[in-house]
Amino acid sequence: MPDKNHSPGPLTVFRRAAMASDFEISLNEEDSDLFAESALNALDEVDRLEEMLTYFRSSSWISRINALASEMNVKVPEELFQYLKECKDLFRETEGAFDIACTPLWDLWGFARHERNIPTDREIQETLEKCGSDHLILKEEDLSVAFDREGLRINMGGIGKGIALDRASCIMDRDDAKNYLLQGGKSSAIARGGRKNDWIRSDHFGSKGSDALKRICWSIGIADPLHPDQRLGELALQDRALSTSGSQFQFFRYKGKRYAHILDPRTGQPVSGIHSTIVLAPTARLADALSTAFYVLGPDRTEDYCRNHSDTSAVFLLESKKAPYIEIKTVNIDL
Repeated sequence: MPDKNHSPGPLTVFRRAAMASDFEISLNEEDSDLFAESALNALDEVDRLEEMLTYFRSSSWISRINALASEMNVKVPEELFQYLKECKDLFRETEGAFDIACTPLWDLWGFARHERNIPTDREIQETLEKCGSDHLILKEEDLSVAFDREGLRINMGGIGKGIALDRASCIMDRDDAKNYLLQGGKSSAIARGGRKNDWIRSDHFGSKGSDALKRICWSIGIADPLHPDQRLGELALQDRALSTSGSQFQFFRYKGKRYAHILDPRTGQPVSGIHSTIVLAPTARLADALSTAFYVLGPDRTEDYCRNHSDTSAVFLLESKKAPYIEIKTVNIDL
């Protein structure tokens, strides 16, 4: 946890609306003039990625793929091909819990239209036939994309912010910015260095004994999912990325049961029992994807994943029947 016996220094924040969120770049005030142009170029990069990846613009590459890939091989830019390849790899590594090809399920439940619908088991099974990244065919020899299943559609919403943050971070790094925080809305972030006067002991990052000196970081609050204006605690972020997934804002109730918008792509059912997940990972796109995947997998299967990926950590805020009605479980991290 960050050391709060001090007052963090003032910031300059550059902000732009993109991907249905506010993207922000925070700089220590003394760095703002030096890296203002870098920050603006980084935000331009976010705009470029949105145009490529958005599901909601007919001009995007994702929309082009969805319109044509069931009928023909669609040649795409190498950059996009690599992103799709990463998504398919993550689909396999997370046992199908992260799946960019489950859009028909979201439509079936009504979440895409902010409506509610309780589908029948038969409707769910029929829709599952139109889902699954195993039906996304990537041909490296000509950088083409195809679907081998009619009705398949892909949506990069579960990883798009992370991709944009990683690319924006590359621009800041290229221009030699040492201390900055990039945020995509309230759910995704990537940090370098730290905020002036925002300290943490370095043993939080793995150093022990006499090497456990103070190091600057960026303090990221853990929101209470039942009282969003309050914090349960803070995480220290330095040279890592963070993403969170939760259902506190997107859900509906029907006959006394709560239906969350995060669906298990393997069963077609909403996930229950979890308020939110927070993931720390080396890249923003990995954190973004895994925050959803871990929400679906739950703490036990997440521990299995993290056992083989020591650079990845998670915090689960689980539902509890006892006050304060939240149970905190961590994987690969101490709070």
